[in-house]
Amino acid sequence: MDISTAGATNLAGFVRATAGRRGTSADIPGGVAVAGPIAVRHAYVDMAIATDMGVPAAVFLDHAVAFFRALGRPFIVWVPSSAPAHLAEVGSRGLTVASDPCPAMVAVGPVTASSNLGIRLAGDDEAFEVAGDLCERGYQQPGMARLMARQQSCGAPDSYWFIGFDGDVPVSAACGMRTGDTGGIYSVATPPEFRRQGFASAMTGAVTNHLFELGVDRVVLQASKLGAGVYERLGYRTYDWYERFNVSGGDALAVG
Repeated sequence: MDISTAGATNLAGFVRATAGRRGTSADIPGGVAVAGPIAVRHAYVDMAIATDMGVPAAVFLDHAVAFFRALGRPFIVWVPSSAPAHLAEVGSRGLTVASDPCPAMVAVGPVTASSNLGIRLAGDDEAFEVAGDLCERGYQQPGMARLMARQQSCGAPDSYWFIGFDGDVPVSAACGMRTGDTGGIYSVATPPEFRRQGFASAMTGAVTNHLFELGVDRVVLQASKLGAGVYERLGYRTYDWYERFNVSGGDALAVG
C-alpha cells in the first residue's frame, strides 16, 4: 500500500471509529463516507475521502453525494493535491473551499521529543472526559466535548488517547489510531494558556512512538500550516496536501 492510500485509509478509519461509531458509514466506490450521530459540517465528522484513485472521480463523488443526500446533510470532501482528476471534478461542480489546504505528513520511524510532561494513556470514562475537555478548549470549539462523549470517540476501537500533565494539571491531549501497518495522529489539543511550552510536540512524539511500539511501519497526520514546523522538527515530512470542499446538494451535484 503506498503512502497516499495508507494515509487516506487511516484518516477514514479514525473518522469512522469516532464520528461513525454512533453515526453511520459506508464503503463507497473509490472511498469512504462517514456521518456522525448528529449533523455537523466538520471535516472529521461528516466527510467523504477517496482511498482508491483508480476509481473515476465522478463515480466516487456521485456515491458520496447519494450517501449524504439520503441523510439530508451537507458534508466535507477531502481531495489530495496529487489527484488532478479529483480536483478537476470538484471544480467542475463548483464546490466551495471549506478550509485552507493542510499538509499530509509521515514519519517512518520513532521520533525524539524531550519534555518534563507526564504523559498517561487515558483508560476510563473520567480520563476520557478530561481528554474531551482539553480538545474543546484546545480547538476552541464549544460543544466539542459533548459531541465526543455522544460519539464515544475516546473509546473508539484501535484508538489510543493520551493526556499530558504538568504536575497534576492536565494541559494537552492527543490520539493515535492504528489501521493495519499504519498509525495516525489526531486531536492534538492544547488550550491557549498552555501553549508555546512544547506540550504539543511532546504529545505527538509520545503517541508516535507508542504506535511504532505496536508494530506499525509508518505514522501519518494532517497538519495545520502553523503546526507543520513542529512536526518537521520531530522528523515528519510532507508527502501530499489535502484540500477540503463543502458539498451541500443541489442540481449541480445530481447523481449520475
